[in-house]
Amino acid sequence: MRTVKTADRVFPKQRDVGRPLAGSGSFPLSSTGYVRLMLGIIGVLFVCNFAGSEIAAHTNTQPLKAIAGLAMMDHETSVPTLFNYLLILINAMLLGVIANRSFAAQDRWRWHWVILCAIFLLLSYDEAAQLHERLSSVGAHLVEAKGIFRFAWIVPMGAAVTVFSLGFLNFLLHRPRQIAGLMIVSGAIYVMGAMGIEMLGGLYVSAHGMAESQGSVRFELLCGVEESLEMLGMALFGFTLLTILEQGTQDTRNPPRA
Repeated sequence: MRTVKTADRVFPKQRDVGRPLAGSGSFPLSSTGYVRLMLGIIGVLFVCNFAGSEIAAHTNTQPLKAIAGLAMMDHETSVPTLFNYLLILINAMLLGVIANRSFAAQDRWRWHWVILCAIFLLLSYDEAAQLHERLSSVGAHLVEAKGIFRFAWIVPMGAAVTVFSLGFLNFLLHRPRQIAGLMIVSGAIYVMGAMGIEMLGGLYVSAHGMAESQGSVRFELLCGVEESLEMLGMALFGFTLLTILEQGTQDTRNPPRA
């Protein structure tokens, strides 16, 4: 396959990535239409989260508080949590489709797609069951659980993200430049929300206490930014996967295995 100097030695030109995935072609969902819809929903959920926080902070009526809680992003049983779970699950399904087509095309990176699909299935389960919170006890043995490490699960999870990033670096470098860029940006947005804003939340909780923080509009707004960034990262990654399916191509520098 023809490559060019400098950056194009690492990222093949889009027109040079030529072997179609088996079963590729028009996909029922438009990548552009999908991401526009998801961004609209995320925007609405963010506004509803702020409104729900205001209502919960200024009313003592329990039924009204319960209704407001359905819109609040830091509540485990809320509409935003369900939507975030569905976003992750959709990405797992799209990764499964790509993995299946990669195996049919004998693509050299087919197992990487399978691993990604498994990771996203685990993430969807974690979103529902909050498994990562159980890692706090592990993190507390490594760092003092206060300040930015108030939620100590960040430490072992950060290590896992680092290992994953290094392990998939070669896979990423063999994506077309547009796809690689989208993957990097969507992953960075998600991690910024899931871990970066969580660290800011840890600072707030350390300064004000958990009980006071949970009743604070400022803390709820911070949670809203965190969850919105997670959703945004997932929506953008879904756009990336749909773009791959629409293009119907994979990098094929190495010939398919027999």
